[in-house]
Amino acid sequence: MKVIEILEEMDTAFDPSLRRRILEKSNLNTFEEYLNKVMKYGVVLVAHQGSEILGFLMFYANDIQNYISYIPLVGIKKDYQGQGVGKYLLSEALGVIKKKGMKKVQIKTWENNERAILLYKKMGFMEISRQEKDILLEISL
Repeated sequence: MKVIEILEEMDTAFDPSLRRRILEKSNLNTFEEYLNKVMKYGVVLVAHQGSEILGFLMFYANDIQNYISYIPLVGIKKDYQGQGVGKYLLSEALGVIKKKGMKKVQIKTWENNERAILLYKKMGFMEISRQEKDILLEISL
């Protein structure tokens, strides 16, 4: 399964839909355009078992003025949630981000995404703000 297929699979798992949230905030028209933007300016880490993609994490580490990295999206296939895939991807990302010289990492999630919030807090992220239905968390490296 490709990353774009995981985006499609996750689309209706959220309210409002993932497609609507991503595309409205990015002023893009398709998941493909969004993924191309991330690939151009950011990094996509993929967890896989053999040829099957279990999940992915997207991040930007190009803010060389403030040295703040941003993780806009973590996606884990439903069958693999709660099995350490997200923790693995987050640990790998934090290592890469630190090597790139970033000092802080921010991640945003929906306020009702309790599993993700719990994981992020266990990994050392602290809530720094809320806006609408989003929670912004941050960790210092």
